[in-house]
Amino acid sequence: MEKKGKIALIGIRGIPVVYSGYETFSEVLSTELVKKNYAVTVYCRAPYVNPKKKSYRGVELITLPTIPSKNFDTIFHSFISTVHACFQNYDTILYLSVGNSIFSFLPRIFGKRTIVNVDGMDWKRKKWGRFAKWFLNYSEYLATILPNAIVTDSFFIRDYYLSKYKKKSHYIPYGGFLGHQKNGTKLLKKCGLQKGKYFIWNGRLVPDNHIEELILAFKQVKTDFKCVILGDDLYKSAYRDKLHVLSSEDGRIIFPGFVPHNTAEILVKNAFAYVETKRSGGTHPSLVEAMSVGSLIICDNLQANIDVLGNDTIYYSLKGGSVDLTKKIIQLTMSSSSDIKMMKRNIKKRYMKYYRWQNIIDSYTRILFLDQTLMRIGIHDK
Repeated sequence: MEKKGKIALIGIRGIPVVYSGYETFSEVLSTELVKKNYAVTVYCRAPYVNPKKKSYRGVELITLPTIPSKNFDTIFHSFISTVHACFQNYDTILYLSVGNSIFSFLPRIFGKRTIVNVDGMDWKRKKWGRFAKWFLNYSEYLATILPNAIVTDSFFIRDYYLSKYKKKSHYIPYGGFLGHQKNGTKLLKKCGLQKGKYFIWNGRLVPDNHIEELILAFKQVKTDFKCVILGDDLYKSAYRDKLHVLSSEDGRIIFPGFVPHNTAEILVKNAFAYVETKRSGGTHPSLVEAMSVGSLIICDNLQANIDVLGNDTIYYSLKGGSVDLTKKIIQLTMSSSSDIKMMKRNIKKRYMKYYRWQNIIDSYTRILFLDQTLMRIGIHDK
């Protein structure tokens, strides 16, 4: 049967899930599009994906080399992937991360449609140096003129691009866990955890995620609950080491490191509550994943997070930081069982209404294979 269309994804480390929310999203999007009879290619990076692996669940994998460093990993791999993609018969190329906007005009010269998912305000993240911050800031502008269209994953970022650049974008959020994991008793026992007796955080151990706020806050709480910091940093940074030192005297704080996505689902699902400290401005996939399993959530009151969660959570003040977070952790542990059940029920209902994968895949299908008249350079979404 002839394929409905051909698409390539550029900008991630690879699939199956390697590292971040972008990989999770890319795996779900690509495999679901294959089920809909689209041909999908994902460009992968050699250090993270075996070059001998040519396909995954019907998705073609093209693995190319990269420079394994924080500053050049993505940019170098995206460039050589773009050059390769220009000479393939793709209809559309989806770039992930605003820093890749600079390459999005090249495939258009070869008659291909390009779309950039810009994520959050990357240039604000503490992990970047001065030049990287400038480049990422400038890349926002490039995203408004070089590709055919841009995708924003939160109302906050959608409004930001509209206000700053007068650029309309396609708002498409992220989805959550797929719900395949039913029983995690053995895993919890292996990790030394009890169901409903620990808080959990999930993400990368980088400065802009403000994990130290949770560690400092939790250390002030007198409880036999544990605190699980799920994730790591590929580059073994000084910040990562700082977190381990900061928590070293408190045996309740656990660092399992990177775990497979299905393991993360079990750990988040069985936690007492999920704590979110990130504040890059976009929608955090890990937050939506916590919603998908009906977690209790404590979250900082960044507007982007409020847009995602609404009134069905407990917020701590950005100004109050770890001090206010301590208060909110104590408040949640003292909540009645009826209040807890109501919050969990409401957060799951909110997820089902706004963040179901099927709706997200349908939205991407429409934009990825939009009217081909938009492919000419200089024509953008109005």
